[in-house]
Amino acid sequence: AMLRGTIMEPEALQWINDNTEYTFEEVGFFDSGKGYGCSPDAIDFEKKVGLEMKCPIVTTHDKYLNKNILPTKYISQVQGQLMISGYDKWIFMSYHPDREKMIIEVERDEPFINKLREQLEINCEIITKEVDKLPKDV
Repeated sequence: AMLRGTIMEPEALQWINDNTEYTFEEVGFFDSGKGYGCSPDAIDFEKKVGLEMKCPIVTTHDKYLNKNILPTKYISQVQGQLMISGYDKWIFMSYHPDREKMIIEVERDEPFINKLREQLEINCEIITKEVDKLPKDV
């Protein structure tokens, strides 16, 4: 399923660019400079909007369509991307070529982002302390 999703992403990106007002471009890693980052699927630099695409199997896509909300398991990912990018809006798209497409606009959830940032900083501090304990001559 993951391989299928990866293979379908270019088609999904082309579809959203052809059928919405966005012009998304693929991007690389966004580094927060604080020990964590994110890898958005694409960014519309002019509109300052990010994109998270999923290309699931048909049964999963249909479940997403029926609920028509950001799936719970992607909330942290999307809010984290909003946090790191500084953008106010992110697009979540579930794409299947044989079905209606699901496009959800997600706005920043500042209380969630603040908790996420706090936890990330705590975890990065713990990891740094553990790495510092490792022998330097290895």
